Amino acid sequence: QPTTRQQGYAKLHQRLLDSGKLLGEAGGAFATLTEDIAFASPSAASAVLLGRSDNGRRTWKLAGTQTDYATWQDEQIGALSPDPAP
Repeated sequence: QPTTRQQGYAKLHQRLLDSGKLLGEAGGAFATLTEDIAFASPSAASAVLLGRSDNGRRTWKLAGTQTDYATWQDEQIGALSPDPAP
């Protein structure tokens, strides 16, 4: 049985489809937003677009690569971190 949060993702997904703000079939492999929508996290964005719970940090890929958002984010943080003292 879906949780309340999962039901919320599915409902918002359907509302976006019905309003034309999301193009694609429910449960399809690809969907396109027709306008910018702010989400609280990569996982929230992914869950709404898919209509179910999802780990967006692993689902979102850097354009043209197979690098997921989690790996990219970790690399960015690592690049900003000072090298440990010898």
